[in-house]
Amino acid sequence: MVASIKKEICDRRKWMNDDVILDLIAVGNLLPGPLATNVVFAIGKILGGFRGALAALIGVCLPSFVLMCALSWAYFTYGSSPAVTAVMNGIIPCVAGVIASVAWTLLRKNVTVWQQYLIAVFGGAALFFWKGFFLTLIVVAAAALLGRLFFYKEKPKIPNVHKRAGISLWLLPAVTVLVFVILFLIPQLNLGWEEVRKVAITFGTMSLTLFGGGYVFVPAMENVVVHQLQWMTTREFTEGIALGHVTPGPIMVSCVFVGWKVAGLKGAIAAIVMLFGPPAVLMYVAHHFLERIKTNATAEAMFKGVRPAVIGMIAVSVWVVFSSAPISVMSVVVFAVTFALTLWKNPEPVLLIIGSALAGWMFF
Repeated sequence: MVASIKKEICDRRKWMNDDVILDLIAVGNLLPGPLATNVVFAIGKILGGFRGALAALIGVCLPSFVLMCALSWAYFTYGSSPAVTAVMNGIIPCVAGVIASVAWTLLRKNVTVWQQYLIAVFGGAALFFWKGFFLTLIVVAAAALLGRLFFYKEKPKIPNVHKRAGISLWLLPAVTVLVFVILFLIPQLNLGWEEVRKVAITFGTMSLTLFGGGYVFVPAMENVVVHQLQWMTTREFTEGIALGHVTPGPIMVSCVFVGWKVAGLKGAIAAIVMLFGPPAVLMYVAHHFLERIKTNATAEAMFKGVRPAVIGMIAVSVWVVFSSAPISVMSVVVFAVTFALTLWKNPEPVLLIIGSALAGWMFF
């Protein structure tokens, strides 16, 4: 998604240089939340201030949100029919294959020394043997400390370039904190929005505490919504992730599926606003201190530790997804073909989803 944005903004429209996008990616990698939408939000800020940032975020999320709402309604209305079940039986191993290819590609690009391999195994094993959202936070924190221990290298300090802060720089975080306070106070007001409140707090908390982009949210979100809160079954969760692959835009639009299951349209809106909103605000503030953040030796070392732990957790999500598929030769074949095609030709995931859906319909 970031690559597509770069081609449109830098190559076709010539609105900014490649270096600006790379700087935003570097800072976005150091911050929690979905990377692609954070980068989009910062691009909008550069091009049009706060209004530009808001327009960019809405533009990148709204089409996916509308389509995901329609798919969620259709799923929970007709999802129990034999035809839909057969189609989903083909899609699930395909999604597992896509995630496996992501984990393998990230491993090859980002894990280069034995310490990082060790951290990757630690992250994956912890998530495999234990469940719970706070375990994910513990793994990320421990990986960051190990990164600081193993990879810290002193960097020359750069001059502190002062940039004047606009009122929105501090107003946005203040409003975000106020929203969280209100969410915690809603039960005292007895407005009948308890389920919506739970959705908002759950995704708002996850958005500010998870690093590594969309795919690391898969095992973390599965732990919370399936095992901890028991909002849905593993099968339903996996099929929601599959529907997320069908839509354009960020993969974590799958949160809309969870919100819709819990509280209908209000829950879907709460999920997408709280998952993408708070990290975007953090990115908005961080952009003001761009030069200092991207050259910080401690932050760079800590992320070198967090990155392999994230990859380990993504690898575990392959098993989480695949285990909900029917045990059959067909499932293994779909998984293997998807994995091989993604590494070889890197086709659009939606094409693989459509092909596996047809295979599932014919076989199951």
